[in-house]
Amino acid sequence: MAPGSTEPLRFAGLSITAMRRGMEIGRYVWGLDCAPPYDPVHWTSGADLRRGSTIDARFAEILADTGFDVVGRADGPDAPGQGRDRARYVIQGALRDVRLELCHRNDWLTGASRGVSGSGSARVDWSVSDARSGQVVLRVTTSGVSRQTSGVPQGDILLIEEAVTAAADRLAADTRFRDTVRRGGVAGMPAVGLAGPAHQPGADPPSASSLTLAAAPVRLTPVDTDPGVTSGVASVAAPDGGTVRAPLSVHTPIPDRGSAADPMVLAGSARIRAGDGYGLVIGETQGEGGWRSVLVVPNPGLADSLLVRPAAGVTLTGTVEARDPVSGFALLRVPARLAAVPVRGGALRVSDRIRLVAGRKSATGIIAGLPRDPQRGVTVIQADLGLAEAAGARVEAGDPLLDAAGAVIGVALGPSATAAVTPQGLALFLPVGDLLARLGVDLLDGGVVPALPHAQPTRRGNASGAGRGAVEPTPADLEELDGEDAPPT
Repeated sequence: MAPGSTEPLRFAGLSITAMRRGMEIGRYVWGLDCAPPYDPVHWTSGADLRRGSTIDARFAEILADTGFDVVGRADGPDAPGQGRDRARYVIQGALRDVRLELCHRNDWLTGASRGVSGSGSARVDWSVSDARSGQVVLRVTTSGVSRQTSGVPQGDILLIEEAVTAAADRLAADTRFRDTVRRGGVAGMPAVGLAGPAHQPGADPPSASSLTLAAAPVRLTPVDTDPGVTSGVASVAAPDGGTVRAPLSVHTPIPDRGSAADPMVLAGSARIRAGDGYGLVIGETQGEGGWRSVLVVPNPGLADSLLVRPAAGVTLTGTVEARDPVSGFALLRVPARLAAVPVRGGALRVSDRIRLVAGRKSATGIIAGLPRDPQRGVTVIQADLGLAEAAGARVEAGDPLLDAAGAVIGVALGPSATAAVTPQGLALFLPVGDLLARLGVDLLDGGVVPALPHAQPTRRGNASGAGRGAVEPTPADLEELDGEDAPPT
């Protein structure tokens, strides 16, 4: 942002009331340089995080360095303790989730403590309010990751502070946040991301009532889907008598290579029971009733709704929004905010490394081919997963195929959906970008970042990322550490 191009902002601090005493937020890991005990880490009162916290100063520094006008900051234009009345917007942060992988560092010779190192991640919900009316004009969720390679006193607190600071850095880069606080924006709502009639030169500008709130999309799915394939998404009548597709804007998380979360764990948490099978949570969409999770479900039947069971004893009713007649997949909207897996709809290449998540098993491999399936008339992914099925990773319809960053690039058609272009030994997947485009979905990159699940230890042979065809156990299969994994430093 150019200096002077934003309205004055004031940071109202970081709330930690959403963090419950006793909740598990991480663990101490085993390693050659990591001393016992190797215990779980639980949230207490947060007193150490409050005491001597540098979060407020770091937040102001980050936003000021990127061109935002932050009132009351040190070395700013305001006198000490002054400037609150100058603020046009107030920003409040709420810490929602923390994940830590920690290492007790001890001196090899003396055994004396050298502090704590490790990695961490944090998720923060930000709200931007009008300082005059108190009305919330924008809500944004961002996450950040941090690493500390050497032991320091209170290393766990340092990692949390650094992760929150990284989340603030992502807030400063968020397009909707920038457009909301830009000078000259529409009061009380984002200045950009307003969808309405196009303004023609010489014509009267559109009225405020004709504008509707919409995030500016970063299109991840291909604009041109396979020709000749009809979409199952609903259409609306156009003034000229034709039809215009009504795309569904879905916010998908950003894949984070530096995260402490295992992509397999994240993909597994986004795979939930839906009807007689499983659906995959790909993101969220916002409507009149608030945020709703969006799932991709294989073979849902002909009903307009489907029962979804995200957890034991919890049953929700999902609404079928669109169907893809080519593959039998459907788009399901569920009235809840569920953990989602990142989705990538960009171009794929033969020999790209991939990872299958199949129930409680996973397997690594490569993309063996990207032919056009004459039976369906669409491009498919031929995945070479080696001896994955023989080792227990059976591919079922809807199983996600991940790229190296942990983002979903394809969904399995299942063992019964063979095709003439699938040689023996290869598994068949649909490119998720093409599928979502046929379902009428616009993916908005990084709109919502889910809570990062607890990263788990790995057994022997998996720490280095086993080669093609290797099957890896999930956290549910893991019972003990064998002592060969390096600490997260």
